[in-house]
Amino acid sequence: MSERVTELLIEYTDALCDGKPLPEAMEPDLADELKPLLETVELLHGTLRPAPIPPEFAQRLEDRLAAEWKQTQEKRTPIPQVLRQAFQRLISRALSDAGFRAQPIRKKEDSMKTMSKRTRTLQAIVGGVAIIAVVALGTVLTNENLRANLETTVARVLPGTVVGGCEIKPYTQCPGADLRGADLTGADLTGANLSGAWLTEANLSGANLSEVNLTGADLEETNLTDAFLEGADLWRANLSRAALTWASLGGANLSGANLSGADLTGANLTVVNLTWASLRGAILSRADLSEADLSRATLSNANLNEAHLVYATLIGANLGRADLWRAKLSRADLREADLTGAGLEEADLSEADLRWADLSWAGLSDANLTGANLTGVDLSTATLCHTIMPDGHEENRNCP
Repeated sequence: MSERVTELLIEYTDALCDGKPLPEAMEPDLADELKPLLETVELLHGTLRPAPIPPEFAQRLEDRLAAEWKQTQEKRTPIPQVLRQAFQRLISRALSDAGFRAQPIRKKEDSMKTMSKRTRTLQAIVGGVAIIAVVALGTVLTNENLRANLETTVARVLPGTVVGGCEIKPYTQCPGADLRGADLTGADLTGANLSGAWLTEANLSGANLSEVNLTGADLEETNLTDAFLEGADLWRANLSRAALTWASLGGANLSGANLSGADLTGANLTVVNLTWASLRGAILSRADLSEADLSRATLSNANLNEAHLVYATLIGANLGRADLWRAKLSRADLREADLTGAGLEEADLSEADLRWADLSWAGLSDANLTGANLTGVDLSTATLCHTIMPDGHEENRNCP
């Protein structure tokens, strides 16, 4: 977005929010770029009817949004998820800063006269964040579900809401809470104690669960899409068939957890403890497991297409019939791992430690084993075609 377009958009937004006459003239050479942005601002304004935002408050929101944007860009998160996560987190934090608990918008026909001051303030916050996103990112948000999505966010991301006897707020103490089927979309539960809690089929998409204690919790078929679980403790938690696509679990403890059939597509699992965890049949396509510890974990029949496992520890792990097409396993520790029937086509196993691993019937076509340690490995039944061997030569014995 050009500097001039940004200036015009800010001018237009200020006029709209302050109730001043809107600029009528549009510079012809900027019309194609500016028009959809103006329409987006109008849609947001019409949906949320924001009151004027104090400059210092808007600046704090913009600074936070910029930080969220930078962090998620580093993790290669698509823009729609970035915005959704930023909205949810920033609104919750802004409410905490404001020192009050606002009421949700329940009816579209609510007027400014009947709305409480708190509700109007909440709308102002949401509107401010949304408009800042348009200005800062130049992103057009004119999808047909925008109105419903933003109103849903306003209604749900409120600190202090009580669900199942548990107050939804950071550092809440709710061990053993019954939250089965609860809708906690975008909730901020940073540092909360939910050990042993029942969260079966709950919706925690986009929720902030960093540093949360979920040891022994039941999260079967729970929706954790885009959730933030950095540093969370999920020791022996049940996450079977849970949705964790694009979730961020960096540094989390999942030792002994049950993730059978879970969908972790694109998830951030760097430096995660998954020792003795069950990931049988799990989907880990494009997940980042760099430096993760999966010692003795069960990953049989798991989908690890294009997963990043650089420097990962998989000592004694069961990867039987796992799909590791194009997986990045350079410098991974696979000593004594069971890779029977695993699909390792086009995988990068350069400098990997495969001592005494079982590669019976494994597919290694186009794989790179440069510098790998194959001490004690029997490749007699493995498929080798255009395979780069540890000494650098290409093995083609199984090519058609």
